[in-house]
Amino acid sequence: KKNEESVHLERWPKGDTIKASDKRLVLDMAEAKRVASLGLEARAKAGIKVRQPLLSLKVKSEKLKGKMELLQLIKDEINVKEVEFDKKLEQGVIVDTMITPELKKEGQFRELVRNIQDLRKKEGFTTKDRAVLEVQTGSEGEDLIKSFANNIQRICLLKDITFAQTVVGEGIKIDDLVFVVRLRK
Repeated sequence: KKNEESVHLERWPKGDTIKASDKRLVLDMAEAKRVASLGLEARAKAGIKVRQPLLSLKVKSEKLKGKMELLQLIKDEINVKEVEFDKKLEQGVIVDTMITPELKKEGQFRELVRNIQDLRKKEGFTTKDRAVLEVQTGSEGEDLIKSFANNIQRICLLKDITFAQTVVGEGIKIDDLVFVVRLRK
C-alpha cells in the first residue's frame, strides 16, 4: 500500500492469500531441491567431485519438464550440462559418469582456478589487485592453461599469465598435471 510507512511494519499475509501460482512454485522448488539432492548423492557414490562437470543427469519424475529456470538451478548445483527425463528409470536419478576428454579438461580448469583463487587469498590479494600469474608446467599443463586463458584471467583477476622454466612458488597437482605457480603484482 502506498501510504504505509515500511513493508517491514506490515502484517504477514494469511495462508489463504497465497496465489495458486506461488503454491505451484513452492512445490516445484521442493522437487528441484529433491532432484538436486539425489543427483549430488549419486555423484558422491560414484566418487566424482562436484567441480568435475558431467554430461547429463537423467530424472524419472517429469514434474519439472519445461521449467527451464529450475532445470538451470539443478544443472548448476550438480554441475551437469543437461537434465533429461526418462519415466523408465528404476531409481529417481542417474548421473552419467562417463567423463569425456573435454569434460576432464574443464574439470582440471576448474580445479586450477580454485587453487589460484586460494593462492590469491593466502597471499593477501584483494579484488582490486590484478596479478600476473607465473607458471612452470609441462606441455599438457601449458595447453590446458592456453585453452582456458581468457577465463582464468577473468575469474582469477589476472592481468597476464606467463610461462617460465623455473618458478619458485606453490605446487599444484591436478590428475597427472603438475604446476608451480606464483602470483606477483
